[in-house]
Amino acid sequence: MTKQELDNTIKELNKQHELAVNKVKKEYILANNPYKVGDVISDNTKTIQIQSVKYSIHALCMVYEGYKVNKKGVLINKNKLETIYQSNIKNG
Repeated sequence: MTKQELDNTIKELNKQHELAVNKVKKEYILANNPYKVGDVISDNTKTIQIQSVKYSIHALCMVYEGYKVNKKGVLINKNKLETIYQSNIKNG
């Protein structure tokens, strides 16, 4: 085995490891997602009705996008999507 072959093998193993770790992280994030499209959630600065649900491997949580609503659930601004990370959701 040459030094180049060693480097290539290590590079490939690292790539496989990263893919496996990201797969497990994604499974964890999806398994702990209590919200769906149409739900109303709040953080410290806004309340939105969820329009789309994504996940963030780096933040290790779901990312919700939606339009702002008031306390009664009525849309305030349908021109701008707002984002709330699951880790920032206000409970209660």
